[in-house]
This record gives sequence, C-alpha cells and structure tokens, in this order.
Amino acid sequence: MIKLIIILFCLCILYFFIFNKSIKVNFTFEPTVAIVGNGPITDKDRKLINKFDIVYRFNDCKNMKKGDKLTHLVVRQAGLKDKVHGLNYNYIPMNETNNLIFIGTRNDLFNNIKKNNNNKNCKMLEIYEPSICLNENTTCNLSKNNKIKFNNQLIKQNNSYWGPSSGFIMISDLTNKYKNLHIFGMNWNFTKKMKHNGKWEKNIINNMCQKCNIHPTAYNNYK
Repeated sequence: MIKLIIILFCLCILYFFIFNKSIKVNFTFEPTVAIVGNGPITDKDRKLINKFDIVYRFNDCKNMKKGDKLTHLVVRQAGLKDKVHGLNYNYIPMNETNNLIFIGTRNDLFNNIKKNNNNKNCKMLEIYEPSICLNENTTCNLSKNNKIKFNNQLIKQNNSYWGPSSGFIMISDLTNKYKNLHIFGMNWNFTKKMKHNGKWEKNIINNMCQKCNIHPTAYNNYK
C-alpha cells in the first residue's frame, strides 16, 4: 500500500511539471574545465585531470603522457619567425586535438594555421607582445591589445617583454565564460630567461579570480 502511494505521488508530480506550462524548468549543463600548464604535476593530479570534460594544454604539453586527455591545444607565435610553438613547420599540432587556440599578433600566421587544419576548430587570441610589436617591421594595436578582459573586467597588461604568459591569457579568456576553472601545472615561478611577470600574473589571479581553483604543483620550479 505504501509503495502504491509513493508511485501515485511521483506520477502526480511528473504530471504537474509536464502539463503545467506556467512553470519553466531550465536544465543547463556546466562542463568541468581543467587548464594544465607545463609545470610539474602529481600522479594524483593526472588522474583527476583525465576526468574533466574540457582539458586545455599548452604548446608541446611537457607533462602529458600517452592516454592523457587533451581537448584544446593552446599554441603561441614564436617571436618574429613563422614558427608556432606546439606546431610543426606545416602548422600541424604535435599532439592530436580537435580544437586549436593560437595566441599571437599575426593574422596571416593564423590563416596558415586554419588552412592546414581545416578539420579543426581554430581560434585566435590576439595580444600585444613588446618583444614582437616594438620591432620596426611589425604593427600591433597597442590601444586595443594591451587591455585584457579578465573575469569580465578590462585590465591593462603588464609591460613584460614577452607579454603575459600563455597560461595567463587562456585563464583570462576562460574566466569570461565558465563559473569554475581548475588550474594545474602552474606556479608562476618563471626562470629568468622566461620574460613574463609571474608576480603580476599571480597577483591578478589571486585577487580577481575566485572561480579559479589552483592545484599546487609537485614542486616550486619549472624544469
């Protein structure tokens, strides 16, 4: 008798939601997102990363092993050359993926990437990078591209020679789209030859990105 009552109650609830048009039920799916830098990660991190719906990795994906998840590959223009970090000289990714994000200043280079990857989703994130843009043979829009939209707020980028790191640029872009971001393999302790401003980047993320869940790296430096 009790089971019958429960069944009838459930049917009544179901009927109410189906036929009562005044009630709108909005089912939204929020994918889980991992941004994996090229810094050191733990085996525990690796297992966790592979469970995410969307996984962003960068350039040559230094800490990725066979079978690890990769849905979006972020690549970057290599100075004034026609080379792109993370792509071979035919602009093909070194790691298979369906989605390519190109960070750079040159639209012609991005067009070559699209031409050679017409089966992939390609996107460009245009930046102002002093090491490229201050060269007399290049033109960059300083007024447009030195402002970065971070968590739906415009911030002026730091004057570091290489501009913001690819990790920071990708994080800033994704803060405008997703409610939660999980960050792995990043600690912003750049070496002297890596001419980004890690202190500035970390400060922005700590103060402006409550949605960023930063997972500590396996150790504090980059190899």
